[in-house]
Amino acid sequence: MQLGGWIVRVADSSSHSLLTDPSVSDSLLSNALCSGQASFCHVDVRDTSQIIIVTKGADVVFYMEPTDLDIRDFYNCYMIIVQGAKNVINACRECKVRRLVYNSSADIVFDGSRDILDGDLSFICPGKFKDMLIDLKFQAEGLIRLANNIDGLLTCVLRPSNVFGPGDTRFVPLLVNLAKAGLAKVCELSQQYNFICIEL
Repeated sequence: MQLGGWIVRVADSSSHSLLTDPSVSDSLLSNALCSGQASFCHVDVRDTSQIIIVTKGADVVFYMEPTDLDIRDFYNCYMIIVQGAKNVINACRECKVRRLVYNSSADIVFDGSRDILDGDLSFICPGKFKDMLIDLKFQAEGLIRLANNIDGLLTCVLRPSNVFGPGDTRFVPLLVNLAKAGLAKVCELSQQYNFICIEL
């Protein structure tokens, strides 16, 4: 897919084709997919050979796990998050990829006891995480950071807070449940722009 001079490949672990919201017809990704400029690949991150196939020739790889993992299945979560990170690193090194960006979580350093303002790498991880997925992301993050500058691979870890979009099954339901329980009040709901502003 050609986006501003970049060729982008979209790989996903789901068994179906990449679906975009049909109401967002002016989306860059949607337009690229509809015009045939995008290629979509089914990739199982538990299989390094599959990752290598889509990674060959890439300059930058972004690794994000699915957000709908079943937290009752520890083995599968571990294999996708931690082993998946190892496999992505190995594929990047084998394919001579120059940059690897991992989408981690702000929950790695946020324990709820204080706000994070102007956060940097000096923030200490709490050591105890609110759930298993954050613990596993912490392990994956460590692997990605340790791989930095080995075999010419530069790595970066992003710690965004509350990334969500179409198909989200975790964040928006959490906000709705907080509002229903009286722990938050909905201050604005816009159907035109598809957002909810919640005041906690």
